[in-house]
Amino acid sequence: MKLGEKIRYLREVEGSLRGLDRDLSQQEMVRAIEAETGSKLSQSYLSQIESGARPHLTNTTRQILARFFKVHPGYLVDDPEGYSPNYRVSYATWKTSWTCGWFRARSDSGATRN
Repeated sequence: MKLGEKIRYLREVEGSLRGLDRDLSQQEMVRAIEAETGSKLSQSYLSQIESGARPHLTNTTRQILARFFKVHPGYLVDDPEGYSPNYRVSYATWKTSWTCGWFRARSDSGATRN
């Protein structure tokens, strides 16, 4: 998912959370950011981010948006090519992977969680 798609999705969720039964508009978002965080972003800047015209955020903007949407700042980047949040590995594949070997080695060594 691209950054602009994530921002659009977060506006949709935010509108729902605020009981609007619709997406939070870009202008409403600008007003809410200023009222709730004391920070200013312009509607045109948000439009550029969502359209992909601005594919990267400044650290300041990333922090403002993360604080407003209550998400980790690391979420506000493009996902890597081929990334899928629904990626699943079969047990047969996992059993032969280094991850399984790492878990097995830890359990064989008697390592425990405190």
